[in-house]
Amino acid sequence: MAIAPAGSGTGTAATPGDDPKAKREEADYYSLLSAHLNRKKRYPSEAKKARQQGVVTVRFTVHADGRISGSSIRTSSGHDLLDQATLDLMERVAPLPRFPRSMTRDRVTISLPIDYSLRTK
Repeated sequence: MAIAPAGSGTGTAATPGDDPKAKREEADYYSLLSAHLNRKKRYPSEAKKARQQGVVTVRFTVHADGRISGSSIRTSSGHDLLDQATLDLMERVAPLPRFPRSMTRDRVTISLPIDYSLRTK
């Protein structure tokens, strides 16, 4: 799974610098966001019936307080129902968890994959 901070944040530092703990907390935060979004997604029943599957890459800005802005589809799944379900997800899950204290930026723009798969476990 690719978790990629994309773009620039603002604040006193652009990156966690050389502090290993800060780098780990930032990476953990991105993993937390990815897991949170994938847990909260809703697979549209029409898409299931049509056996539509795919990965939607969503790009959005998350602010230090958890607000979300600028949600957009960076890479389409190829299915409008799944793409729209992802945009609906972004509205539904706001606000996201706050930044850890070590993330000194005001906001960060990231892209995360949301996987819609009909696999059974």
